[in-house]
Amino acid sequence: MLACRGCEAIVARTIHGDRSLKHGEAVSLDTPGPWFIYPLCNGTLGTPTVVLVKSGVSIHLEAPGEVVVGKPFTVKARLSPPIPMLVVKVLGEEGQVLAAANTRADGVAVMKLNLTSIGRLYLRAELQPTGVFEASSGQPVSIIVWGKEMQVWITVTDAEGEKLHGAVIAVDSLAVEATEGVAWVLLKAGEYNLTVLWHGITVYRGRQLIGNFSVTLPTWLYSIKVNVVDFTGEPAPLEQIELFNGSVLLAVARTNEDGEVIFTRLPPGTYTVRAKGLTTALKLPDEREATLQLPPPAWFIAAVALTLLTAALLIIAEWRATGEKTGLKIVRETKADRPTNER
Repeated sequence: MLACRGCEAIVARTIHGDRSLKHGEAVSLDTPGPWFIYPLCNGTLGTPTVVLVKSGVSIHLEAPGEVVVGKPFTVKARLSPPIPMLVVKVLGEEGQVLAAANTRADGVAVMKLNLTSIGRLYLRAELQPTGVFEASSGQPVSIIVWGKEMQVWITVTDAEGEKLHGAVIAVDSLAVEATEGVAWVLLKAGEYNLTVLWHGITVYRGRQLIGNFSVTLPTWLYSIKVNVVDFTGEPAPLEQIELFNGSVLLAVARTNEDGEVIFTRLPPGTYTVRAKGLTTALKLPDEREATLQLPPPAWFIAAVALTLLTAALLIIAEWRATGEKTGLKIVRETKADRPTNER
């Protein structure tokens, strides 16, 4: 409420013009900035009282979702409430100033940008600090920047770097077949969602920036190496090894001359390898190698038992021979030979 005793009226001057008010009239300070309050007496304005009205303001940045590198485009920063003649800056992800402009009468700042790098870029608008307006940070805007169209060779490999034949590559909504592990596709340089399917299994999914003519996608397919040794620790060739996923038998192979067998192109999961009743579990991709030591064969156990028995018989025979030479006799006592207690 404004009061001025003895005044004809009160004049409030803001950036939007003058207002004529009566003594004791309530007024809404709805215009940010300085208010010059003049007493009007006998048709003459007196010495003003200055009131500084501060205000919060929000910024909304408007930009196209996709642009082409090297081609200028327009962004708009809109203030709410609309305030003219304020400086608005557009910043990149690292805080660098990309453009700046003053707001128009409608509170909108219009700026031109020309981006030089491809990929996804996040922009945000910022109000240059003033003593009157306090701006809240606006939400960043995401822009995809595309480059020139080019032919891109996409190579699909397993985790060991071997080409994955028969894979299907999806580049956003475009699907191509990599029959020999390699496919080519005509693309604009930029960022894409990539998916690789192999025998109906998703073995790769990710978002990647494609800016070169060649891209390699290492899939989530791994190998398990099994080392088999005999009971002496020597490599065991030609041993049959079984690979299970749960209760499902996936593959059967025999070890090579070095006692090794490798099962390739397995997706992440828990697997069990088995040889002659021995089993061990591995969890891909963290565990990729196992060693199985086979027990002694039956013939070896029988041979050892026979050897021990023969040695025992020889010892007994030698003991008997020694007893006869020294006059010792081995007497087998019977029950009849035992003395009885007489009463």
